[in-house]
Amino acid sequence: RNMYTLSFLLVVCCSEHVRGQAFGELNIGDVRARFCANGRVAFDTLASSILFQVPASGAASANYSGGLWIGGQTTGGQLKLSSTMYDTGGTMHFFPGPLTTTGGTTTQAVSDQYNQVWSVTRAEINAHLAYYSCLADPGCNVAIEFPNGYAIPSSILDWPAMGDVSGGYDQYLAPFYDYNADGNYVPGDGDAPCILGDQALFNVFNDRLGSANQSLGVEVQAMPFAYDSGDPMLDQTVFVRYHLINRSSETYANTMLGFFNDFDLGCADDDFIGCDPSRNLAYVYNWDDNDQNCLGAQGYGAQPPAFGMVLLKGPLLDANAADDGATNVLPNWNGQAFDDGVID
Repeated sequence: RNMYTLSFLLVVCCSEHVRGQAFGELNIGDVRARFCANGRVAFDTLASSILFQVPASGAASANYSGGLWIGGQTTGGQLKLSSTMYDTGGTMHFFPGPLTTTGGTTTQAVSDQYNQVWSVTRAEINAHLAYYSCLADPGCNVAIEFPNGYAIPSSILDWPAMGDVSGGYDQYLAPFYDYNADGNYVPGDGDAPCILGDQALFNVFNDRLGSANQSLGVEVQAMPFAYDSGDPMLDQTVFVRYHLINRSSETYANTMLGFFNDFDLGCADDDFIGCDPSRNLAYVYNWDDNDQNCLGAQGYGAQPPAFGMVLLKGPLLDANAADDGATNVLPNWNGQAFDDGVID
């Protein structure tokens, strides 16, 4: 199996099922951003609304819709592609839930079970670990340190750390700290979610449920996260870590991983798009110094900001016992660690 980890940052300077597409919201620091259970970002198809507000106190959103694209060729040369745009008109390729470790299959019932996005904060985790550390420390007085007692919050109790092994799924899903190292996630034993940032979401989705003839059989474990640091630039940044696992029996060649993004910087009528390949950066900006309201969308007003998307880390090349040379000619602008004097 091939596993890829991608990290994106989105920074300012849900499905067609009638039962609806669940979503979660990053709402810490100076951002409010929606992430759907099937991997779509910002756009809620049922309500036809968007949510990617930066700054959080404003009414303007910087993003309309986004999501992963994954494509590759089978050993027989067949091209397969799974993509996200708006999930309307039969274009939905991703569905909530994990895939089995053998064969990469799933069921509607499992998808329904994972039609949610989990959320937890660093403060909740720190309090949880402090309580169980105090219980284990003879020198720590629980009554003094926790005079009001302690109840495990639902964000920790419900963290989807363990998969259904009996159903053929992976034993582990959302990362966690195993307090007593017994291999199981039991919050009552002191176990806690392991996250990035000061608030993190977690959801798992796949491309196999509804389009098996064209799908790759990929499971995606996503962790969007953000910070509440007091630094305006960091607090207006949204990070997303994607962990991709090929659950199929197929090995894909010429695999391409991308992120579709429909920038709408407040009013979309006056947006310009640009890119800076050397910084793995795509961005949107206003063509004048005033972003008015339009098409029912709130504009940013005078002196509008710019909004960018940066690929922080892509997948690794296969090892080849060489220090690969840098190639900075489009469309093959290299990422990190090329021509650095280090083998592989």
